[in-house]
Amino acid sequence: MDFSIELTNSEKRTAATNAVNGLEPAVYEAALNVGIEPVDLADDYTAPGSAEDYPLETRLANLVTRLAAVKAHLAALPA
Repeated sequence: MDFSIELTNSEKRTAATNAVNGLEPAVYEAALNVGIEPVDLADDYTAPGSAEDYPLETRLANLVTRLAAVKAHLAALPA
């Protein structure tokens, strides 16, 4: 992807933090929807079956993956 401007590391950290702040409540809600306490949710959660058979669990797995990717990106940014 080609951006017209280069963001500073501070701006990148802010954007990643905002993404985390948006994803965490969605993960929390999705976990509760499938009957998992959010504090018990594994970092590597996967749906127990196909998206067709387990749509809510698949959504949760996708959100967990996205959240982990954003957190990893945030952790990799220089201070």
